Amino acid sequence: MGFRIGLLYIRFASMPQALWAALREDGREVIRPEDLQIRTQACGGKRGPSSLSWAILTGASRWG
Repeated sequence: MGFRIGLLYIRFASMPQALWAALREDGREVIRPEDLQIRTQACGGKRGPSSLSWAILTGASRWG
């Protein structure tokens, strides 16, 4: 008998997507927060997927 794997993440971005895909390819049943209608909050220390790019482009001395 198998078991279900639950992934918990802030955004379904590259790392969670890769892990989700690899587990499913391996035949695992993977549950995401969306599957259970759970909403996750964005972390206050990260300002979005392109925040590092903006920091570099604007010459910011601090990031994140």
